[in-house]
Amino acid sequence: MPDPKHGDPSILKRWSRVSVRAQGVGALVFPMAVLFVAMFAIYWAESSLHDTEQTVARTYDARSAIVQIQSSLLETQTTLNGFLAGHESRNGELYQAAAKRLQGALAIVPSLAAPTPATATALQEIPGLGQQTLALFHDLWANGLHLDAAALAARTRQSSDLMAALASR
Repeated sequence: MPDPKHGDPSILKRWSRVSVRAQGVGALVFPMAVLFVAMFAIYWAESSLHDTEQTVARTYDARSAIVQIQSSLLETQTTLNGFLAGHESRNGELYQAAAKRLQGALAIVPSLAAPTPATATALQEIPGLGQQTLALFHDLWANGLHLDAAALAARTRQSSDLMAALASR
């Protein structure tokens, strides 16, 4: 209870009446609490950073696979167009190699982990669209030389539409 003659004692006067052991404990409690809070914050930030790094790595893997699919599709389409235009056997070999690379790239996509449900849906659609495009390319490869101009133009337009659908994913 404060002394009515002297008013409230200052914190220093009250602190000097506390034993040295209690002063030591009191002086260490606050810094130790701050250190524990800092350690917890660092631990939380590290775990959050690790999750973020994994998400970024999965995203780059997916992006790399999609770029590989896109380049394989373009290469397949280019060699097919060269075969249909020039009827050279060299273009046929290039087409077969490009189609094999495309099938390999399409096989990688299902194993990719998607960070969001929207990305997962898009990644699930890519192999189907790629297989449809490849089937159309194979059909053009087998029958392209025997198709009339209108049918060839329709199939080419269909392949362009499928390629645009793949690009939008």
